[in-house]
Amino acid sequence: MIVSIIIGVLLAFICIYLAQRFFPNKEHAFWRFGLVVAALIYVAFALIGRNHTYLPIEIGGVLLYGLFAFLSKKYSLYWLAIGWLFHIGWDMFLHTGSNTSYVPLGYPESCIGFDMIIAAYVFWLISKRKKLVR
Repeated sequence: MIVSIIIGVLLAFICIYLAQRFFPNKEHAFWRFGLVVAALIYVAFALIGRNHTYLPIEIGGVLLYGLFAFLSKKYSLYWLAIGWLFHIGWDMFLHTGSNTSYVPLGYPESCIGFDMIIAAYVFWLISKRKKLVR
């Protein structure tokens, strides 16, 4: 479990580097898109695993995290950071049990590490942006 979390943390730092390098003025859009993609991956797992019981829940997750992305664009970037924080719960409480055997072993734990770092990074981006405005 710890190894999976560490892998997720390392992948988050790689993604942060890539976002900074290739989308320096569009990082918020990159992380909005990433939040929706993070939810879509679980839909793909349910489809591949032919788990039609959880498919509506996973599609609901895409709508939920799409809403966070929309709210962050329309109102406040805090919604984006909160969306990434909520995704930690999505990984922990929905996908770590035996009911979601369609999700690869270790994937939810790596997502937990990834989501924690990205949420913290988005909060940091918000504070950085506020300092630039002053």
